[in-house]
Amino acid sequence: MPSDGALKLDQGELADRLADWAHFLESQHALTRYNAPRRFADGAAQAQPDQGQPLCVMFYTDRLLALVVGNVIAGDAWHGLGRFSSKLPRLDSLFIGQGCIVTDGSDEAVGAVVAHLAQLLQKKCLQRVEMKNLAIESALHQALDKPTALGLRALRVSHVRYLRRLRDPDTGAAVAYGTSKSRRKRRLRQRSLERAFDGTLEFSVITSPEQTDVFIKESAEIVSQTYQAALNVGISDDPATHTYLRSLAAEGSLRGYAFRTTDGAIAYAVGDLMCGTYYLWATSYLPAYAKLSPGILLLNQVFDTLTEEGVTLFDFGHGDAEYKRRLGNEERQEADLYVYGPQLVSRIAFAAHSGSEKQRTFVRNSLIRFGLLDRLRNHWRSLLKWAGAR
Repeated sequence: MPSDGALKLDQGELADRLADWAHFLESQHALTRYNAPRRFADGAAQAQPDQGQPLCVMFYTDRLLALVVGNVIAGDAWHGLGRFSSKLPRLDSLFIGQGCIVTDGSDEAVGAVVAHLAQLLQKKCLQRVEMKNLAIESALHQALDKPTALGLRALRVSHVRYLRRLRDPDTGAAVAYGTSKSRRKRRLRQRSLERAFDGTLEFSVITSPEQTDVFIKESAEIVSQTYQAALNVGISDDPATHTYLRSLAAEGSLRGYAFRTTDGAIAYAVGDLMCGTYYLWATSYLPAYAKLSPGILLLNQVFDTLTEEGVTLFDFGHGDAEYKRRLGNEERQEADLYVYGPQLVSRIAFAAHSGSEKQRTFVRNSLIRFGLLDRLRNHWRSLLKWAGAR
């Protein structure tokens, strides 16, 4: 199974490879917006030189065993050194996002992927390979996390992904969540929210391209009144967002939700639905109504709606916000892996990155131990909101 070199494909061969790609992801129930072949092809056609070069590597025997989807970034920055990074030699990196390494689970497939990535580093084609959100218990992570025998160095940054199981994967039955008392309390809070708006509160589901423009406008207005605006996260009312959501809606994967009144939306959530899993991208609510808990109540309504649709899993996405811990009923241990090559600049970059990560982990664990992390996070968000309002 050759793993180096590139093949020149004519249009027919390219179409066959894309078909193999799509079929493989469907067979592994691994299709996401990050690894979809159509999106990769569109992105490759529109790629800008300063944004990296899209890359897909496919591993075959008599069938497709694995694929790696990534982005090669020439002259990438060092991690952990902040503004000093720009004064150091740049690194050539391969960035592999969430769900962008897919194998059939065989030892042969895992071994081929690991050997190929190691070869890219050993031959000095790259100085660093970044892999995001690998499940720690997976065979792939186990193999990639021990590169020292190959003369490489790996830094692992562990984190937890919070999930909400909506349906039993074996029986398909809906999964009950919470006690009867907590469910009754939720119904009372829902009625309080509805009374606050004289019965005009409406739960909206956004799935079609025609609905996206108003949804984006209202969601961006909510974001503008929160700390998220200062961090440049959440929905943005810009041409790229309109195009992206319209395309997802046309494909049938967009799921947006909002609580609306006669004056517009007071809370929103947006994500995509792929292979029975809903991936949350962003959610927020108007701070003026925080005491009524519109964000939590909206997500509870979303859980019910997705369950009725037959969805099995709700993925809260990256981050360990308090509401994710409270609303989730499953956890998945994951890690981001940064594998550095054997050359001197890579070794120095690894040492700098490793040192800064150890310092960050120590501070974070100390805050968690003393119960300060959520308090400081909320205080910081309040400061961001105050600064944005000035």
